Amino acid sequence: KYSSRVTGYLFHTIFQLSTAEQNFIRDNYFFNLDNQKIREFLHILQDYITVRILLSEGLILNNDVGITASTKLMGWIFEANKLREDLSLTISDFYNEMINERMNYKTEYK
Repeated sequence: KYSSRVTGYLFHTIFQLSTAEQNFIRDNYFFNLDNQKIREFLHILQDYITVRILLSEGLILNNDVGITASTKLMGWIFEANKLREDLSLTISDFYNEMINERMNYKTEYK
C-alpha cells in the first residue's frame, strides 16, 4: 500500500545528509538518469505532492517536509535538464495544478 508519509520522510532524509553527500547523490544518481527514468521519477514526485495535498486537509505546504524535499528533488531534475542536451523536459513537465489551486500565498509565505 502506498504511504505518502513514509515516502515523504524518505525524500526528506536525503536533505538531512551533509552537503557533500547530497551533491554526491545529485551528481552521481540524478544527473545520470536516462530520459525515461528521469521522467518517471518526476512523475513520482508530482504524484507524491498531489496525494499529500489531497489526503491532508489544511496542509501548509512549506511546513510539510516531504513536499519540501520533493520540490528540492524536482529542482535537481530541473538542473539536470538544463545541463544535459539529451533530456527533453519542458517547463510544463514541472507544473503542478494541485499546488497552484491549493496554495494560500498569505499562509505559505508569511
